[in-house]
Amino acid sequence: MAVRCAPGLACRSATCWAISAVQTALQVGKSRDDFAYQVSYLNMRSRWNWGMFTSQVPWSTGSTISHGTIGEPKVVRETDVRREVHRQVHGAAVYPFSSARRLELSGGLQAIGFGSRTITSGIGPPPAG
Repeated sequence: MAVRCAPGLACRSATCWAISAVQTALQVGKSRDDFAYQVSYLNMRSRWNWGMFTSQVPWSTGSTISHGTIGEPKVVRETDVRREVHRQVHGAAVYPFSSARRLELSGGLQAIGFGSRTITSGIGPPPAG
C-alpha cells in the first residue's frame, strides 16, 4: 500500500454575528488534475439564507504486476494507474416560515472524469556489448 501526501491549506472567515461565512481548502499537486480544492459561501443576512459550494477532488488508484519466465533473468513490471477527478457546484436557499416549517431549495452539477495509464519497466542484466 502506498500513501501519497501533498501540502495543503484551509481557512475559514465569518463576520460578526455569523451573518456570512466563507470556507476554503486547497491541496497543491503537480498538474491541474492533482489539485484539490473546496470553497463554500453561506449568506444569512436576511430571512432568505443561501449558500454556494464548489469543489474538485482527485482520486488515484493503481495495481502492479510483476512477471517473468523461469530460466530467464529478466522481470517485467506493469503498473496500471487509474484516475478519477470529481468536480461539483451546488447551491441552496432556505426560507423559514416558523421554527417548525421552512422551504428549502437546492440544486447542483457534478462531473466525473476518468483516465488510466500503464507504466511498463523491465529489470534484468545489462545487455552484452
